[in-house]
Amino acid sequence: MNKMNFTNEFYQSINNELFQNILPYWDKYSKDEKNTGFFGKIDNDNVQDAECQRSIVMTSRFLWTYSAVARFTKDAKYLEMADFAYKVIIQKYFDKENDGVYWSIMPDGTPKVEKNKSTAKHSVVTDFQNMLQQFKNLKKMKNWPQQQ
Repeated sequence: MNKMNFTNEFYQSINNELFQNILPYWDKYSKDEKNTGFFGKIDNDNVQDAECQRSIVMTSRFLWTYSAVARFTKDAKYLEMADFAYKVIIQKYFDKENDGVYWSIMPDGTPKVEKNKSTAKHSVVTDFQNMLQQFKNLKKMKNWPQQQ
């Protein structure tokens, strides 16, 4: 079996891409503060479509990603985005009548696709588990954000 030889330079380039480009991009452009959610569409000029539907999978991926980055870096600042995603899921995606989550919603929280797919439920449960572990770990640290 032929193993790839990854150098420190390669790992550093991935690290730089993630922390200097990818995470800052999503922090800057993805959050819809007005409607408490994440924009479902951003064009090549970084213009957000405020009317586009939003996906539970995308939202739970924000939750997972930023929770995982917080765990990796041990930096609570990444939990701010994870916490925002958590609140969006709780406030907008939970289908209380059918004990599940909506597949997609409109910016105002109206369900667009009401299917309660098991993949969406699995994604949310997995991502909640990851975030809760990070809160537990980071709460012990000095740089834990104070409740307001």
